[in-house]
Amino acid sequence: MASPMCMARLRKEYRTLSREPPPHITARPVPSNILRWLFVIEGPPGTPYAGGIYVGRLEFPKDYPFHPPTLYMHTPSGRFETGVSVCMSMTSAHVESWNPIWGLSTILSGFLSFMTSDEMTAGAIRSSDADKARLARKTHAFNRKDKTFRELFPEFVRSDGGADPVSAAEGENTAAPAGTSGSQASPPSPPGGASASAPAPIGGAAAPAAAATAAAAVPATLAGSSTAGGAAAAAPAPAPGRGAAHPAGLGARAGRGGGGAAVAVAATGVAQAHHSPAANGESPLALVGWLTVLVAIITVTYKMILA
Repeated sequence: MASPMCMARLRKEYRTLSREPPPHITARPVPSNILRWLFVIEGPPGTPYAGGIYVGRLEFPKDYPFHPPTLYMHTPSGRFETGVSVCMSMTSAHVESWNPIWGLSTILSGFLSFMTSDEMTAGAIRSSDADKARLARKTHAFNRKDKTFRELFPEFVRSDGGADPVSAAEGENTAAPAGTSGSQASPPSPPGGASASAPAPIGGAAAPAAAATAAAAVPATLAGSSTAGGAAAAAPAPAPGRGAAHPAGLGARAGRGGGGAAVAVAATGVAQAHHSPAANGESPLALVGWLTVLVAIITVTYKMILA
């Protein structure tokens, strides 16, 4: 169980990262464990990692920020061993050099800088730039196998010009946005009239909506009362009842759902109007006319009797 100080710090850092993410870096907590975060590094242009998507994990101690997190890499990159703790001055490998004022943004920005260098440390490996570039092209297919990655970062899920074999095999919707998801049965059409055989673009116009959806899945205790992501959460508008869905079905749908009462009132009003004097042509003027005729008939009959 995380300490109150740890919770407050992670909540603050989540808001900061959502509002001002570091370049090429996205990080989100795992919904089932707020002390475990996944991060995504987009391979910076001009490096052997360009075009690659690299997933890593941060494990926070219960007394964070007084002790540093442990960092692991999940995606093969040719730079780090996967599943092995990376030794850095800002991780649990060097507690003595940790500074509590460092936060997630500092840690991940420092790690990205370290990743693009040639410095060796525990957990690092050597490989050629050609090997790194080859692995970068394979990162998308590798990451799609990770269900947690697909759920937390749908905007980064991409099928390389075709259907996502993982999603197709499992028969599940990965909730990735149009034009980026590997869950589509056919390759999406790239914007700008590009060839259909080209890889679908990462992100795209629908990516922010997908990212917001994923961010909404973070633990409520981490998101706070209403400021998760740096914005107040609006209260959801009450959903209309099923009876109000189609005005043509007033009689059949009256009383169903939350809008049933309103529909019933509308239906009652129609029925009352149908039986009103005005609806049957019995206006006051019409009644006066009938009375006048009746009086004339009585008068004529009376005169005939007297004659």
